Amino acid sequence: MKSGTNANGHASRDGSLALLLVLGLLATILVPYVYLYWAGMHQGRVFIGVIYNLPDNLSYLAKMMQGYRGAWLFRLPYTADAEPTAVLFVFHLALGHLARMLGWPIPLVYHLARLSGAALLVLTLGWWYRAWSGNAPWWRKAWAWGVFAVGMDAWGFLFFQGLAVSEVYPFLSALFNAHFPWALVLLVVAMHPHWPRWLQARRGYGLGLLLLGLGMALVAPFGVLVAGLAWGLWGLWEKARHGRSPWAAWTVATLLGLGAAPYLGYVLWAVRQDPWLAGWNAQNRTPIMGFWTTFFLFAPWWVGVVVGWRSRREDWAFFWVLSSWAWALAPLALQRRMWLGVAIPMVGLTVAARHPWPRWARWLLPLLVAPTWGLYLVGAMYNAHLPHSPLFLSREEADLFVWMRTHLPVDTRVLTGPVTGMYVPAFAGQRVFYGHDFETVNADEERAWVIWMLCEAPPAAAREALQRRRVDAVLWTARESRLCGHGPPAWVKSEPVLWSRGSVRLYRVGQR
Repeated sequence: MKSGTNANGHASRDGSLALLLVLGLLATILVPYVYLYWAGMHQGRVFIGVIYNLPDNLSYLAKMMQGYRGAWLFRLPYTADAEPTAVLFVFHLALGHLARMLGWPIPLVYHLARLSGAALLVLTLGWWYRAWSGNAPWWRKAWAWGVFAVGMDAWGFLFFQGLAVSEVYPFLSALFNAHFPWALVLLVVAMHPHWPRWLQARRGYGLGLLLLGLGMALVAPFGVLVAGLAWGLWGLWEKARHGRSPWAAWTVATLLGLGAAPYLGYVLWAVRQDPWLAGWNAQNRTPIMGFWTTFFLFAPWWVGVVVGWRSRREDWAFFWVLSSWAWALAPLALQRRMWLGVAIPMVGLTVAARHPWPRWARWLLPLLVAPTWGLYLVGAMYNAHLPHSPLFLSREEADLFVWMRTHLPVDTRVLTGPVTGMYVPAFAGQRVFYGHDFETVNADEERAWVIWMLCEAPPAAAREALQRRRVDAVLWTARESRLCGHGPPAWVKSEPVLWSRGSVRLYRVGQR
């Protein structure tokens, strides 16, 4: 009777903690978005719905826009000459189809996916931390820290700019975009330490691993590599240290790989056979930073690596860390993507360490880490008070994009400035010549060409280039005036105006 009471008490405590963490995370990651939306309304501007790393986050909305307009074949949205060729970025295309079926705005569906993924991630983390460390006080502590901890990224972002690695931490993943939380959910499930036991108990779990591998391939293919290597290394460790059979762990890795292989093989084929996708892939590089920058970003979670190496009870979490860093240090183009979720075991190993911490460390850890997520929130909200913040559109721009979405074909080729080029595919759906360093093929050349055309090109050369590049429209806003230091050039103003309000004008040029 007493044990039943204790069990009910533990279950009630765990449920309360789960509810607290879910509501706390959702409220926290909503704060900057709600504030920016409110500030935009009061300033006569329109919040674009994403914060930080705008090129990537706007590209996700652009992919959703393609799905919203019925596409399942992905087209590079920031490369004017590219054509739909392959079933890539399925997560965002599917969200676009969902938005169309529900009749809801794309940003709303995007954020509902972000928030639902964040809530599920909190629950999945609790499930994983409990299985990893059965000691209730320790795993609950690791759970809370795992949800909210950031590390030193925010300080680096504040002082050095551009050092955020959002896919590493659950909090930043949930704050920044929609697919990272779902990617982490799948990875955490794949890394659950009870998979070998479940496979021995029932055959149906094998099918579950195959489907899990496919899901990871569709949402986060890097997670398949991390999980597969971790299980492979774990099998070797079990054999070498304990003399146990490695086949259960290796079976988990094999089934995950078999589930992911068909789609990953298709992606490799698609990228190689299409020259535009091949060009995008060639410049799509995310290398890790230098030694001291990397050391700084992950401080103080290096303690967890030491604990994982020394402690025999946390071997499993340590091998997740080892696998992630082995891939990140390999000579690959996308090294930083291999850090997906690596903070989950690093934070757990650090916070739930059985070794007693010195008194100074018990104070230093919260002081360094606890306020870091707040810096991201304050930094995002600070943008509301910048006169030319890229987080806002003017009311005229927002109205124009609605008009373009309903009146212009999707294959309309729009010439506009580099910054405005980020917004057109996301909010109107048409093609631009530059808007993203990776998804604009030959990005440096295209950016230079766009600036030359708008700011420097003589009329005769401009008209020849318009015909050669098959430009259909020129979009001119206050951003282009600030870029060039003057208004629309004479060759632009001589073209008929399709839409005009305030400083925003859309010109029609060339006809097919």
